[in-house]
Amino acid sequence: MTATAWDLARTGSREDPIVELTGYVHRLSRTLSLAPSEPLLLQALVLDFPARFQAGAAMLARCRNDGSLVVTSWFGVPAFRDVSGSLPVQDSWPQRQALRSASALVWPAAHDVEGSFPAYVAETREARPLAAAQLAAHGAPSGVVAVAFDAEVDDREGLERVMGTTADILSAYFGLLWSPRRPAAQPVDVPTSADQVVLTQRQTAVLSLMAEGMSNRQISLRIGYSESTVRHETMAIYRAFGVGDRRTASRVARDLGLVD
Repeated sequence: MTATAWDLARTGSREDPIVELTGYVHRLSRTLSLAPSEPLLLQALVLDFPARFQAGAAMLARCRNDGSLVVTSWFGVPAFRDVSGSLPVQDSWPQRQALRSASALVWPAAHDVEGSFPAYVAETREARPLAAAQLAAHGAPSGVVAVAFDAEVDDREGLERVMGTTADILSAYFGLLWSPRRPAAQPVDVPTSADQVVLTQRQTAVLSLMAEGMSNRQISLRIGYSESTVRHETMAIYRAFGVGDRRTASRVARDLGLVD
């Protein structure tokens, strides 16, 4: 890929949606080639999602043999950080609606989610724009992937296309992994010493301000980078620490002596 095409893919150029989608598929496929655990996969999914949509969280739900649907992994959902095991998906959750739909579903604004799924909002303690798509194996629904966004979605058709592609790729991947003979994915390792964490100079600056309680917008104004760039670096910090939210990242950084 040329430098120009790569830049377009990373910034999600509206002028070339094919380049945007191709770049995203390349990054997701590269992640899957490493056989990541589910939490790490969701981290990468959020981090590598086309930047213009501002993905902030992701959940993976799986169909059980008894017909139930449970959330098995999540990333970027602070309300779930202390939850161990899986979470039952209620009939009033958006994942249930997505499980019954052959195409990706998008709720482009926070009020759409809040108005349609109050029980889901109460459980996650947040209302963000949301997209969800059915995963399938051997012609039958096998689960749901859902992504939440930090900004209102103004290209619903484009997001539906990205989510549909995501579901196709993950369906093929999990069709092989979700087998009774396959051991469960191992949890993400949180570093226990500072030398296990490799951060760039910019990520270190973002981490320091994050630990002070600043939002991405406040950090952007302070260090002079775009909010999108700050958000990207924030997600890279999460991945380096094996965590899914700002508070936990800040706590781990303090424990390791990386910030005051």
